[in-house]
Amino acid sequence: RVRVLRNYGSRKKYFNEVKGVNSRLDELQAAFLRAKLKCLDQWNSRRSETAALYNGLLSDIDDLILPYVPAWADPAWHVYTVKHPLRDLVQVRLSEAGIGTLIFYPIPPGSSNAYNSEVAGHFPGASQLSQSILSLPIGPHLRSEEALYVADEVRKAARSIVSHP
Repeated sequence: RVRVLRNYGSRKKYFNEVKGVNSRLDELQAAFLRAKLKCLDQWNSRRSETAALYNGLLSDIDDLILPYVPAWADPAWHVYTVKHPLRDLVQVRLSEAGIGTLIFYPIPPGSSNAYNSEVAGHFPGASQLSQSILSLPIGPHLRSEEALYVADEVRKAARSIVSHP
């Protein structure tokens, strides 16, 4: 039960059974992260380059909504999440092209067992988003040519869905 409580109230990722917290960082993990801090600016810069590439190459695709960034913001781009009404088809096509994608929060927290009795039905936008968002590969490990390949395959996937759903 304590393990469940320390992991957002979940035994299985995104399936919150009870109200929990995020207290998984122990001293050893903190030491590793502290050593990595010296690379953080470089890694964030690389992520920003990839996000700029995606923004430039994906902005004209019908039905694909890119992340909104206010002019005053400087995001770290830990994730690059797009929205498409046929997300599952886009994800399948990208997988077929060898591109891994992720769906964060496939079940909105308000729909989980931990909270649904208190807030059920109060967040229809969250339910809609959980069915349409998809996170593309991004990170300091991703080379520019790989990001170009991802963008090209997203374009192909979106185009093929429009012409052959």
